Amino acid sequence: MFVFLSVLAVQTLAQTDDVFIAQSTRQVNVRSGPGSTFAQVGIIPGGATVRVAQRNRVGTWLNVQYPRADGSIALEGWVYTGYLALHPALAFSQVYENAALPDADAAAYPALATLYGAPIIPRLEGALLDNVRAIFARGQALGLRADTFTKVGDSLSADPLYLSVMASEPRELGHYDYLAETVGYYAASAAEPSSAAIIGMATYTMFDSQWATDPGCEAGEGALMCEYRLKRPSIALILFGPNDILRVDTPYFSEQYRLIVQASVDAGVIPVLSTFSYNENAGLWRQSVAFNNAIIALGAEFNVPVINLWLASRPLPAFGLDIDGVHMQRSGATSLRFLGADEAFYGATLRNLLSIRTLHELRIALGLPIPDATAEPELTPDITPTFVG
Repeated sequence: MFVFLSVLAVQTLAQTDDVFIAQSTRQVNVRSGPGSTFAQVGIIPGGATVRVAQRNRVGTWLNVQYPRADGSIALEGWVYTGYLALHPALAFSQVYENAALPDADAAAYPALATLYGAPIIPRLEGALLDNVRAIFARGQALGLRADTFTKVGDSLSADPLYLSVMASEPRELGHYDYLAETVGYYAASAAEPSSAAIIGMATYTMFDSQWATDPGCEAGEGALMCEYRLKRPSIALILFGPNDILRVDTPYFSEQYRLIVQASVDAGVIPVLSTFSYNENAGLWRQSVAFNNAIIALGAEFNVPVINLWLASRPLPAFGLDIDGVHMQRSGATSLRFLGADEAFYGATLRNLLSIRTLHELRIALGLPIPDATAEPELTPDITPTFVG
């Protein structure tokens, strides 16, 4: 069992405000990192009181300290957020974000190393950040709307509860308070329907004019270019795979997807690709892995962001999928709702969270909106991070 006995950690427990106290809702496995592939370092019993010390970049895994009666630390490590009853007033903006740790131990499953090795939300740094900024600058020169995104894909993206709920009240962000400005910034564009998110759409039909059904589309124009021309978005959230996997092989899928990414970049639209969740017990499991690997490869080839929904969905019941094994399971809420740990148990809620969190990363990286130079600087809470072995 992993034991952490530093005096610093004891002081952290003593000084931390009560909002950082949480209770385990069941017996919880504690791991050495923020993901189920990391080694188990101990167990916290159901109903135990712990203190939240850190979070991963999204907030779906928390580093907690489990104290002894004398206040010293008996166990410290990472637990799945959904298995904790958090204080209602806890704001993730106050919790230290440990951005250094990977989202999985890729070495634990060598055959799936590519999928486990890709971050859940893109790390906008280095060459990737430079390229994103270059695409955005090109789009601005072409008159695209900085505060506008669109959705591109099949029925998973055409789902009216996917991001469209950003546009109206109530917006219950729960502990994810830091996303409020981003939700507000992109809310208006979330209300605009996408003519490039269509039930039954696949990569190989995106440029077929028969699928461009919006009245504003021009003769011979495909759905993608019609959407870009009409809406003038600066960002496109793209997900393909569940339809393609039934009809085409991996090389053809990759070839057609490449055309979509290239067309987006040429148009000055930042393409944000996404892997898709799949049940490891399903008949096309091997093909799904190959397709998802191809998506990650395209992200690297074009140096564009990729959301690893596949990895984020692994801890969810049925991998976040509904009974059909394709669509993301809904919580029943018809509004934007990150309450009751819904994002830890329902794939549709998780996907909304990851997409908004990625929009947040992009907004900050692009300086949108332009910060007010006269505003008071935001104070960093006095929470000392502790080392996780």
